[in-house]
Amino acid sequence: MNIRIKLVSSFGVVVIGMLTALGIITYLTFSETILKDRKRYFDSSARNAAEMVDAYLVRELEVVTHALQPLVKDGRLTRPDPQRMAHIFDHFRKHPVLSGVALYDVHGQDLAISYGMVGIGFPDSFHSILSNHKLTSFNVGKELFVALPITDDNGAKTNFVILVRVNSRSLETFLKKQAIPDSLLMVFFDSQHIVTVYPGNKEDFPDIQPAEFGSEARAKADKLNNRFDVFSYVGSTVSVRLTYLVPKKVMLADVITLKDRVITALLLLGWISIWIVLLIAHRLAKPIVKLSKASEDIITFSYGEPLDFSPSNDEVGKLAKNLEIMRMKIKELISIDPLTDVYNRRYMMHALEMAVTKSVRTCEELSCIMLDMDHFKSINDKYGHLGGDEVLIALGTLLKSHVRIYDVVARFGGEEFAIILPGVAISEANQTAERIRKAIEALSVNFKGQQINFTISAGVSSLSLIAVKTPDALIDSADIALYSAKSLGRNTVALYCEIENAKS
Repeated sequence: MNIRIKLVSSFGVVVIGMLTALGIITYLTFSETILKDRKRYFDSSARNAAEMVDAYLVRELEVVTHALQPLVKDGRLTRPDPQRMAHIFDHFRKHPVLSGVALYDVHGQDLAISYGMVGIGFPDSFHSILSNHKLTSFNVGKELFVALPITDDNGAKTNFVILVRVNSRSLETFLKKQAIPDSLLMVFFDSQHIVTVYPGNKEDFPDIQPAEFGSEARAKADKLNNRFDVFSYVGSTVSVRLTYLVPKKVMLADVITLKDRVITALLLLGWISIWIVLLIAHRLAKPIVKLSKASEDIITFSYGEPLDFSPSNDEVGKLAKNLEIMRMKIKELISIDPLTDVYNRRYMMHALEMAVTKSVRTCEELSCIMLDMDHFKSINDKYGHLGGDEVLIALGTLLKSHVRIYDVVARFGGEEFAIILPGVAISEANQTAERIRKAIEALSVNFKGQQINFTISAGVSSLSLIAVKTPDALIDSADIALYSAKSLGRNTVALYCEIENAKS
């Protein structure tokens, strides 16, 4: 697997894992806080609504008390003024939350001061309710009633009680203004359902039976199939219970929004992280890929370009520097002849193979010159091997100075040298060989105060002149020309094409 893919995969898995963990932790932490805040909000809203309803009813009851209390003087009921009573009843018409009122004594006797109280069947406990001398609420069916004892001017208890009937419709109208958005509001007294205030969207409450959620609304929340949260509170004075049913989707609205935002943020961070990972992986892998390519170049004898690395003191930089030093040493060991400082036979054959392949593919000319020093054994015998080495060194230096930078000069073996000339026809190669021959003929090598003169013989051939287009065939043809030059008396240049023409 490509190292970039490995790095991207490794970094990607780590980054995605960390982002996922961060997202889960963020979601769990904030969702719990949001749910607590939402429950606190609904709980507070339900409590405030219950107290508001209670205060509203108490305020209306105080209006009734102030209107009727003057009828009781010195513990006795005075004859009501018809005009005053008309004024009182007109107040009830203008404030319909109280739909009826009547005045009783503690024995349950109707004192014939009544408005909107016709046809009411009171419970058996009615007399005890009237006689307990305190504000008492009770219901008859779905009707809510409140009994208020009347005190005299000194605040002493009397034997008279005001009985008030609460208008459910007016109470519902009032409660609609207090309702929590998107929630169902039910009003109970004891376990009796009195009013239900539906939200604008009723689809979330198709199977709700309000009568089942009275004083035990919290305990029965399981009947709602976990679709709602229940908030229930009782007013402190009139004892009216308000029960809110809040759909789970309303409770979880902010949590769902948080989840969507977390997912969006994670996707955005993930996208940015992928690009960062790709950039980091590229920067980390680039020098390693270069090192890998450099190691492959060692195998293929490609030493033309030095390693291109920006200087750095990290491990990769040190590795690159050491590899370049190693490359150069290996290049010298496997491609350079240590005595003459020209290429050795191994490298020459490798270079010739690539040159032949290119020449065959592009139909480019390719020539080869084989050179051999004349009477080298005599030089060794006269001046010793050290003298012979000096002559070989001088020959190698001269050959390199008479060819192009991309031509290949190699020591083929002993005192024999080869020159590969890409893009050069045999006529031009012949001129190069002749120029080299003349330069060597004029050369004098100084060895221990003695001047050593020598000559060379050369054979020239071209790939276009031979039938078999291979490196060995080109070398053999140049070798044939070299031996022809030797047979012609040495210190001369022979062409392979002339030998072939002479045969034919």
